[in-house]
Amino acid sequence: MIPVRFIVGAASLVLLMVCAMVASAAAVERRMTSPTEQAAWNAVGRLNVTGHGYCTGTLIAPDTVLTAAHCLVNRRTGRLVDPTAVHFLPGYRVGTYAAHGTGMRIVVMPGYDRERQTVHRDLALVQLDAAMPAAINPARLHVGVRTDMPFTLLSYGLDRSQILSAQRDCGFEARVGPLIRTTCEGLPGVSGAPLYQMVDGAPVLVAVASSIIARAKVPIPKGRVLAVEVSLDAIDRLRRQLADQPTEARSP
Repeated sequence: MIPVRFIVGAASLVLLMVCAMVASAAAVERRMTSPTEQAAWNAVGRLNVTGHGYCTGTLIAPDTVLTAAHCLVNRRTGRLVDPTAVHFLPGYRVGTYAAHGTGMRIVVMPGYDRERQTVHRDLALVQLDAAMPAAINPARLHVGVRTDMPFTLLSYGLDRSQILSAQRDCGFEARVGPLIRTTCEGLPGVSGAPLYQMVDGAPVLVAVASSIIARAKVPIPKGRVLAVEVSLDAIDRLRRQLADQPTEARSP
């Protein structure tokens, strides 16, 4: 979200990455997609939050969007934003989009705390007030990250906020539980972006961009993406929370 935190400069997080690094592929530079390329990823869109900025989000069911939890938490109060302030625009491109969905319910992963930087729990679901058109195909999910396969990161970074960018062949570097360090490039706006891997010849969503490792505070910080693994168990847990929650947002 812009201007929300997308920086993890804390040495403690870097020091957590003490497991052995594995060889990773050289990432292709992040670049804007063509209209044809973007159409193939029409489940990915901008997630605009009125009064707070935007993130990237991904449709995983006709009426459900996956993103990062910190995108949906008010920085001043620590409470969830009003769901009706959340607007999902799949296929967003220079002011045009395939559809428009408004939030109805929001849930974040239990234990997520923005102030404590519980990055490993930085996942959230937004239930929309109506299903997206059938032409928008929800992303396929998988059991989780495969450490021997490259990622494709799809995002609306601050430097390219109007057109979906793709970075292919980012590599896995290390993990601590569900927190994955990658060679993908991140900056504000990439929060909530999906990381895909190819499984059986088809792209599946395996992680969500949460933060970056940046050593210095600069106007537009850039660094390697820390992502949260999207396990089927985590999604099931979030979906159960949605089913149990009334329309009004609750604080995390």
